[in-house]
Amino acid sequence: MLAVFGVKGAPGATTCALLIAALWPTQALLVEADPAGGDLALRLSGPAGQVLPRSPSIAGLAVESPASLGWDRAWHHAMQTSVGVSVVCGLVEAEPMGIAIRQHGKAMAQRLVGTDTIVDAGRLVPGTVMFPFAVAADAIVLVVGDSAEHFFHARDLLSGLLPAVTSVDGTRPAVQAVVVADSGRGMAAVAELRAVLDHQGIPVTVAGWVARDRKGLQRWLAGDRGAGRSVLLRSAGPVVAEIAASQAGAPRARQTSLPNLTEQVNANAT
Repeated sequence: MLAVFGVKGAPGATTCALLIAALWPTQALLVEADPAGGDLALRLSGPAGQVLPRSPSIAGLAVESPASLGWDRAWHHAMQTSVGVSVVCGLVEAEPMGIAIRQHGKAMAQRLVGTDTIVDAGRLVPGTVMFPFAVAADAIVLVVGDSAEHFFHARDLLSGLLPAVTSVDGTRPAVQAVVVADSGRGMAAVAELRAVLDHQGIPVTVAGWVARDRKGLQRWLAGDRGAGRSVLLRSAGPVVAEIAASQAGAPRARQTSLPNLTEQVNANAT
């Protein structure tokens, strides 16, 4: 299971989760689990362009009996879409969606461990209802906007996140960052984020950048066959390949440099 989170104020986490699921080297299932409410049912259409129904959805996945739910059962709550991704859509309304995640999020996360599931988990804040997905994930992707503000938000978030998701045997989910940037800024933005993280000694890989390309996204969601040539898809391909390669044979990464990180967290708190 790969959990995709956004940094405070950063755009594009849901789009990145959708791209990862679409470009993943094996068949992947996308689960929309943002407690603020889902929007994929509104943004996507069915294979023939039809409006997606309100059911099945994450509501059915949430209440599945733990004894009956293997990964194959999770697919019973998914819908095929025009972009070729099978999606378990979240509830559009924020209140019932938040209740579903609060009550069943931990159980859902544990059921999806070790599967080719991409979870769109919304904004990451340690201690919130989404945190069980971060703890249980085989890997975490943090989507970061292209600004100094977003880079420093990511730095501070990761400083606290890595110790919090590290298990007693010293392992933790692999964590990678992805920058959403204008096409002319992509490589520079990646270098700047790497510099910010390296300066703090945070052992997180920056997988690359995904273009902020609204027209390309609209073409892709509309099923335009030429969308594969858009800067959105061309930039996303190498990023997803990098993330997938890092997971091959290594579902959880050996924790590194944690003592230094813990000291930094304690120092920041004083």
